[in-house]
Amino acid sequence: MSCFESNPFNVFQERLIIAMVGLPARGKSYLSQAIVRYMNYIGCPTRIFNAGNLRRRDGLAGTNANFFDQKNEEAKELREKLAMECLDEAIQWIQDSPKACSIGILDATNTTVARRKKVIKRINEEY
Repeated sequence: MSCFESNPFNVFQERLIIAMVGLPARGKSYLSQAIVRYMNYIGCPTRIFNAGNLRRRDGLAGTNANFFDQKNEEAKELREKLAMECLDEAIQWIQDSPKACSIGILDATNTTVARRKKVIKRINEEY
């Protein structure tokens, strides 16, 4: 077998969380949807966990720009809480998945180093 060949039955045997990173409206959700379509097509259950959807679900759909201001500490704490809640949902979904191959996509901005470290730390606590 050459280095460019693989056994298609052994490619996806692990559970994975993909954390999207980028500013709002830069294509994270679009790319996430493309990954979901492809991975589900090849038989690996994949699901998006979107922090914005959690925010809207919690009644914060019409928030103004002040909510996203880095100087607004109260809103910053709420954004962090929503992102971690979204991550917890992804972890729980993966743990409950019956297949060895499962992918959860954390669709949030995750633009700060501190947030990314928090995400990595939280995942490492579980695995």
